[in-house]
Amino acid sequence: MRKLVRASMILGLCMLPFSLMAEEAPRYPMNMGPGYHMMGPGNYEFCDECGTYHMRGHYDGDKTIQEKEAREKFEVFVKKHLKGFTITKMASEKVPMGTMYWAIIEDKNGNQMELHMNPWGYIRGPFIR
Repeated sequence: MRKLVRASMILGLCMLPFSLMAEEAPRYPMNMGPGYHMMGPGNYEFCDECGTYHMRGHYDGDKTIQEKEAREKFEVFVKKHLKGFTITKMASEKVPMGTMYWAIIEDKNGNQMELHMNPWGYIRGPFIR
């Protein structure tokens, strides 16, 4: 009888951490909420501007850069950091968070590089073409 009591106590102590982990575990699969979407129902909203869905609170169309502002920022960046280069072409593309811009810059020798700007006005580059 003592062996049975000891065995049940050891088994109970061994299973205690697993029972505590099961109590703290989420009731849904990893990264899945109770609804149809990743974080549950009602957390996505449709964006009329770009035609896609965004998580609520992660998109702010009012703070994105417009094309005129993008061109001005590219010009200031080129004048300050890339002397001798001029903007030859500028393009844009709709992305889920707004509009992304690209500028192709060229110097007197014909060397071309590319600058990228995200929807909030941060410039990356130059990238060799």
